[in-house]
Amino acid sequence: MTNRDRVNLINVLKKKGMSDDEILEIIKYVETANPKNPDNNA
Repeated sequence: MTNRDRVNLINVLKKKGMSDDEILEIIKYVETANPKNPDNNA
């Protein structure tokens, strides 16, 4: 995910009423999730 993608995602989610903490959790998950081993995702 590029920085521009992150900014666009944040803007869309804020418009939908999501809190900063909820948005950060989504970004953390996207950046750290391992699609090859879903059991190891935090």
